[in-house]
Amino acid sequence: MTSPNNLEGKHALVTGASSGLGRQFALTLARAGAKVTLAARRTERLEALAAEIAAFDGRALPVRMDVTDVASIREAVHVAETELGPVIILVNNSGVSAQCPAENVTEEDFDYVMDTNGKGAFFVAQAVGQSMIRHSQGGKIINIASVAASRVL
Repeated sequence: MTSPNNLEGKHALVTGASSGLGRQFALTLARAGAKVTLAARRTERLEALAAEIAAFDGRALPVRMDVTDVASIREAVHVAETELGPVIILVNNSGVSAQCPAENVTEEDFDYVMDTNGKGAFFVAQAVGQSMIRHSQGGKIINIASVAASRVL
C-alpha cells in the first residue's frame, strides 16, 4: 500500500512561497516527493528556496506571480504546467494584512488586503481549477487563512 505522505511525481503549486508558511508548505511537499512550483512576487527568495529543495534532490520551479493581477496568475500557471505538468495540488497561501488598527485603515489598505486575500485567492483557485477540469485528473485546492481573520484589531 502506498503511503498517504508519498507525493512522488505529483505537481503542487504554492502561492506566497517566498516566506513564512508558504515556504514551509513548499519544503514539506517537496520532501514528500512532489514537484513544487514556488509562486510569489519576490523571486529572489524563490530562487534560494528552489536551491534548498534541489539540495535534497527535490524539484522546484520558481515563478513570479502577483495574485492581484489575473494575467500574472494565468501566465504563472501556464509556465508551471509547461515545465512540471498539470497541477494536482494547490496551496493557496498568499495573504497580507493592514498593520494598523481598524480605525486607521485607508481605502488603499483595504483594497490591497481584499485584492490579495479575496480576489487573488479566488482567481488562483479558478485558474488551477480550470486546469484540473481540462486535464480530468482531479486534484486538491487548499485555501489558507490567517488567525488574524478571527481577531479584533
